[in-house]
Amino acid sequence: MNIWRLVTHHTDPDAMLSWIRQNQRIAIGWGSIGDIEANAYHSAGAIGAAIRQHYPSSRNSGLGGPSLWNLYDELKNDDFVILSTIKRRVLVVEIKRDYEYVAQKPPFRGEYQHQRRIKITQIDPEKLWQAAGAAPAAGQNIRYTLMKCADSVSEDSL
Repeated sequence: MNIWRLVTHHTDPDAMLSWIRQNQRIAIGWGSIGDIEANAYHSAGAIGAAIRQHYPSSRNSGLGGPSLWNLYDELKNDDFVILSTIKRRVLVVEIKRDYEYVAQKPPFRGEYQHQRRIKITQIDPEKLWQAAGAAPAAGQNIRYTLMKCADSVSEDSL
């Protein structure tokens, strides 16, 4: 199965982790671009262009497009996501539902309306990170908010 790494929140990771646990969802920002599906963004490049349009002063639109595309299209139900703060891996969740755009903003700084439902696991995040290669997959970037890990992991190894 595929393993992913999600940086929870760049300025308030603890509030985001609490929200994730309470709501059984993961979320990524850039909510002002609207629903990826409804707006027919068919690629990471199209999402990046929308981010540049809606957030002209943002310096990370080049990272946002692929991160949101990963959440919307590449991440699959039953994949595992390692949640990390800026410097540490803290929790592993399993994806349970397809992409959703939720109009209501979560109660912390930012526009985190791009979401997926999850199930919290008891898997050790550091061990899973090591098993998944401790690096991004080809074509991914360690600076993406949501990046696919280098190696797939068999269910037996969990």
